[in-house]
Amino acid sequence: MTVPETHKAVYESIKKDEQIDSEYVAEKVFQDNPEAKVAFREKLKERGVSETVRVPNAPIFEKKYQKQKNQVRQRH
Repeated sequence: MTVPETHKAVYESIKKDEQIDSEYVAEKVFQDNPEAKVAFREKLKERGVSETVRVPNAPIFEKKYQKQKNQVRQRH
């Protein structure tokens, strides 16, 4: 899983319901690596991160993601 793919999973989660759903992100990012998915969940729990994190100003994040996505495409 690359950083852009991780960003995409976070973006999709926010776009869906204006929050970051760590379970959704874990499924997308670690779909082929169950051990990493478990470790990710444990690390979030250890650090006290909620399973969902509301994102105020979600449209601003979406706009920023789209801009970054376009810049990456232009470089390649």
